Amino acid sequence: MASYQHLITIILLLFLSSGMAGCTGGSYQQPSVSYMPRAGTSGQLEYTIVLANYRGAGSMEQAQRVQQQAQQLLSEDIWLSYQEPDTVMVNYGHFQGSDKSSQTQREWQKVKQPNFYSKLKAGAYQFSYIRELPQVDPAAPDEWNLLNSDCFYSLEIGTYFNVPDASYYNRKADAVAGVRNLRAEGKTAFFVHGQKESRVYVGCFPREAVQTFNQHGKVEITLAPLAQLMIDQYQFWLENGAKVITVQHTPQGQEFKIPRKPVLVNIDLLAEEINF
Repeated sequence: MASYQHLITIILLLFLSSGMAGCTGGSYQQPSVSYMPRAGTSGQLEYTIVLANYRGAGSMEQAQRVQQQAQQLLSEDIWLSYQEPDTVMVNYGHFQGSDKSSQTQREWQKVKQPNFYSKLKAGAYQFSYIRELPQVDPAAPDEWNLLNSDCFYSLEIGTYFNVPDASYYNRKADAVAGVRNLRAEGKTAFFVHGQKESRVYVGCFPREAVQTFNQHGKVEITLAPLAQLMIDQYQFWLENGAKVITVQHTPQGQEFKIPRKPVLVNIDLLAEEINF
């Protein structure tokens, strides 16, 4: 059943997007809507350096041994974290910023050397990388989080992601502000915070809002009137408050631009694996 739902969701994305074949890139236009604000900057992002990660039986014991060894080689700020489903990560430090002149980069250049790993004794196939630490979620009512709703479908209309090079770190706060704006207008709006993006949704539709049937080997989709009305109302996908325009070409090489469209999302599948 899950694979069938996944197939239907893929078909829905194709059905609701305006065909992305031939895409050569995207460009931004200034937003003409108020429900996806961009507030500016907040405190810098915090980073750590992952020294090793272990999965499966004995992972905790391995991680603890490497943690003790790393504390002797580096500092006391060696800490463990857990990642689903059963991975233990060995982390070094809490650093501000990640540009070339940052302490994060200087420390990473030091620990990624082969001679350091020979002393660390982390085991085969281990390497270091810089990882952005999750920001604290801003205050928001529980019911604004789409994963707490009883919806089966909702319309995903845009996303926020931090842009350190532009000193923009407000993706979570701005997503919540966008939901607040929409709800002030009487819309049923939600957010979901992923690992790197925060996305905004409108509408709460039951399973019956999307009807699929197979006719002569072809899956066809019909939408309930309220779901179709919502889709017709929101014609633009927004990134950090700006419309995303896709540049495409005809077979004759002529260039044309079309807006990226919002997509209808199956919340059960979204909850199973948030991959943004």
